[in-house]
Amino acid sequence: MKKVLKVFMIIVIVLVVFVFGFVLTLQIFEFRPDDITVLTVEDNLEDLESNYIDLSEDLTLLTFNIGYASLSETEDFVMDGGTKARMDSLEEVESNLDGITSILEDNPADIYLIQEIDVDSSRSYNINQLVHFQDALGKSSVLAYNYRCIFVPFPMNPMQMMGKVNSGIVTFSDYYTESAERHQLPGSFAWPVSLANLKRAMLISKYPIQDSDKFLVVINVHLSAYDDGTMRLEEMEALKQVMLTEYSAGNYVVVGGDFNQTFPQAVTINEDESY
Repeated sequence: MKKVLKVFMIIVIVLVVFVFGFVLTLQIFEFRPDDITVLTVEDNLEDLESNYIDLSEDLTLLTFNIGYASLSETEDFVMDGGTKARMDSLEEVESNLDGITSILEDNPADIYLIQEIDVDSSRSYNINQLVHFQDALGKSSVLAYNYRCIFVPFPMNPMQMMGKVNSGIVTFSDYYTESAERHQLPGSFAWPVSLANLKRAMLISKYPIQDSDKFLVVINVHLSAYDDGTMRLEEMEALKQVMLTEYSAGNYVVVGGDFNQTFPQAVTINEDESY
């Protein structure tokens, strides 16, 4: 009996030490972005008037949450009541990437606002999706990370755990970008869940306008989900304040992204293309 009890105690101690060590590791390596981070625009166009926004021309923007190319119709996503958090194979992710690319190419836009692009994540088989879309679209791009964790232990099925995650929101553009910044949004889940959760943010890009000292300000967002709505209220208030500040400065402001909510009087396009 004493031997059995001893073995049991050893197992309990090992489990406690493992859990403590794992949580401590997450704490040490937690992604802690500054309130405002100046971002680098890759392949930015030259600072020439011809690369500025022309108000006499139509401007097309497209927003798309690509779900790290892993939330297609065959996926049974755990956060929506399913059991999975990743595709069964690398080939499935690559097939999804090709399909997403076709959608973007079939719907050309001057500015793309993309959410949930993985750069080097276990859940999407470590494909650099940013490079994939940079090559496919041939536009300038800027990435704002909103999810970085050395290991996300969810869901509890070891075969479905997300593992290492490096993901964010990206804005692609055909115009010269004067500046791009990541602005941290308020609110977070309680500790220790926050250690392995998203750090929501706004990606704010400013584009000069021809024959003007004003800017087109494009804000790319991916707001919270699976909370009680409190965080989304805080995030929307922070977003509104940024919009009002830019509008008061005389700038044009466009916001796009995944809001994880439906707005009053929102327009819905049905399958038959009616509204």
